[in-house]
Amino acid sequence: MPATVAACGVQQRAVTRRRHASGYDALCDLLRRCADKDRAAWNDFVVRFKNEIYQLAYRFLGDEQDAEDVAIEAFVRLWQRPWWTANPRVIKAWLETVAFNLSADLQRSNARWQEQRLSEVALRQPDCAEAVLAAEMVHWALSRLNTDQRRAVILCMIHGLGSHDAALIMGRPRGTIRRWLSEARIILARELRNAYRAGG
Repeated sequence: MPATVAACGVQQRAVTRRRHASGYDALCDLLRRCADKDRAAWNDFVVRFKNEIYQLAYRFLGDEQDAEDVAIEAFVRLWQRPWWTANPRVIKAWLETVAFNLSADLQRSNARWQEQRLSEVALRQPDCAEAVLAAEMVHWALSRLNTDQRRAVILCMIHGLGSHDAALIMGRPRGTIRRWLSEARIILARELRNAYRAGG
């Protein structure tokens, strides 16, 4: 019986690998068609990746319309690129990098961004004074990080990306990303601890 179960497990893993390989090959073929400016392929590509890019922008901005605008702009810039690659990881990382930078620029251009977000929360939930206070503390703690540390935190700790993908997006070595995250955790813990003590 155990041998039969083990054999079934091996077969299942083999089937899974074939499916993954098939899906990867299909995606590479789709990217090659996009490189030839095949509009049908382009539409398929946008449908496949738009939500992922939108979610990245939304996590950063917290506004649906802004996130939608950022996602559209990222795809427009990709379409206008003079060169393409059939490597899905490179294309995805490039899109995420553009979306990330556009989101950061948009956020910086709106000095009242965080104040507006906290006000919206308070209006939706009048009894959430503690939640608003906690959000203010977190935002204040994030402001104590330098730009690289803050971006690494947003990508890895908020958006949930691994250090490898964050390294691709930020164009830095994986070890550097890990160092920034480690430094950020220490700073955040210290600043939040001090803030809660002061508030208590």
